[in-house]
Amino acid sequence: MYNWMEVVVQQAIQHGNTDVTGKHDGYFSKINNNRYDPTKDLSLLSVKEWGNCTQGWAFTKRQLEAINQNLIEHIDAENFQMASNDPDLRPAKRAGVKMITYHALADPGIAPQNSIEYYHKSCDIIGSDEIDDFHRLFLVPGQDHCIAASGVAGSANPPIPTVEELLDLLVNWVEENKAPDHIIAHSVDNTVTRPICKYPRLAKYKGREDVNKASRYNCEGSFY
Repeated sequence: MYNWMEVVVQQAIQHGNTDVTGKHDGYFSKINNNRYDPTKDLSLLSVKEWGNCTQGWAFTKRQLEAINQNLIEHIDAENFQMASNDPDLRPAKRAGVKMITYHALADPGIAPQNSIEYYHKSCDIIGSDEIDDFHRLFLVPGQDHCIAASGVAGSANPPIPTVEELLDLLVNWVEENKAPDHIIAHSVDNTVTRPICKYPRLAKYKGREDVNKASRYNCEGSFY
């Protein structure tokens, strides 16, 4: 049961999730906007395999404990190859590895602060100048969880930049020693281009001319 204050707060939180035109755009737009009313729109949260928010069943405490234990066991078993919580990248540096990390700033599931914090912890261990030789972080404005980009992805919602574009950057870095300072992102219809700057720099508009051209932006300043 929701009271009116909870509804108002939830709507206020989601109110700003729009593109530059004020439109609610993206994969999660049905939920993440100020029109969402949790007292009426529970169907939006429906998950076919697990029922929905109006189901009367609930796990027992014993079942939850068993599920938690099972989860812990699986994490322990897979942690060595799946974990991303060890910021000590010195072995990777010694091995000659090159890394490009990107994170969507509009990801509603995994906060971009996780990648930012990981990057800073790595810098603390290795040093900012040295880590820049093999690991670079890019934050993608308006992108959802690995898909879309607000206002420019169209109905197909592909990731922008694409996986292929990121791979090309990595190949050029490894084979041609061309380290990426920025990524040029293209809208689906190619009418909008924008630089995605190497962290911590930001894309700053030069003023005048077409705001939809990447050439009208400089990577400068600092994200923090």
